Amino acid sequence: MKICEIFHSIQGEGVNAGTPAIFVRFFGCNLQCKWCDTKQSWRKDQAKFEELEIDKIIKKIGLFDCKHVVFTGGEPTLFQEEMKKIVDGLNTLSPQKYSFELETNGSFSIQDDIWQTINISPKLKNSGNKSYEVKANDFPAKTWWKFVVEDENDMPEILEIKKKYNIPDEKMLLMSQGQTKKEIEKVSPKIIELCKKYGFRFGPRLHLIFNQQ
Repeated sequence: MKICEIFHSIQGEGVNAGTPAIFVRFFGCNLQCKWCDTKQSWRKDQAKFEELEIDKIIKKIGLFDCKHVVFTGGEPTLFQEEMKKIVDGLNTLSPQKYSFELETNGSFSIQDDIWQTINISPKLKNSGNKSYEVKANDFPAKTWWKFVVEDENDMPEILEIKKKYNIPDEKMLLMSQGQTKKEIEKVSPKIIELCKKYGFRFGPRLHLIFNQQ
């Protein structure tokens, strides 16, 4: 498998922001977001990965003193069979069960109920991608919805998605679009005001603010 990196940090986004976690970043994505901050996980001219077998991935994860694993990318739902094998392998090896979190753009159905948290981040028009049908709302009780927002012009599109998938307000997170600390700090006050206006959560992007992996 092509793995960009496996590292120990804190979750920078979503409802679990601030939680210590091991990140497994897959190489490969079906979308091409113009503001993506991990282009090395899908662009051939910036590619950064190594070929690892499943048992090697499990071994690397086991080196860290942490039991929460986040699968990210790229788009990890391109590799659902492999993720299931990693989850099964880790839970077999460890008497203390792991918890698993998935980051996805929502373009593929989720095959297995192996997740404690599912973060769906539909890519809006501001990403440069064409609109697509979100298919990953398979386990709504475990699912949170994250949106990368530039300004209030994005809100009609976000509200349309909310209505279509009947998403509760408390499951909606708005995140500031930006690739650097300076950009995040500039946009965030506007996004916070939008959260206040619509009753949604504000989603920090700690890994960008503090320059973490």
